[in-house]
Amino acid sequence: MSPARSLVQLYFDLIYNPAFDLTVARTTPYRRLHRECLDKLNLKDGDSVVCIGVGTGNEVAELLGRNRYLDIVGIDTSSMALQRARKKAEKMGKRIATLMMDAQSL
Repeated sequence: MSPARSLVQLYFDLIYNPAFDLTVARTTPYRRLHRECLDKLNLKDGDSVVCIGVGTGNEVAELLGRNRYLDIVGIDTSSMALQRARKKAEKMGKRIATLMMDAQSL
């Protein structure tokens, strides 16, 4: 990993992700947008979802709040964000798979 990429990674792990969960992720417009987007998916028990750029797992928590019988894979370049996403899912009684990778590598 290049030095520039390492610095970006540190910024997301140590500053952006924690701050995002404490600020933007708690706002009404952000939560409304999540609900509106996920309403369009019409997911059923056993469906699989790949969350590209899963971040800290706010979408995962919303999905599992609607249907805990989904198979979810979260993809992100931040190991700390993936750890937070896994913890959010585990708090809801579900384990999710996570992959640390750039979505361009799919």
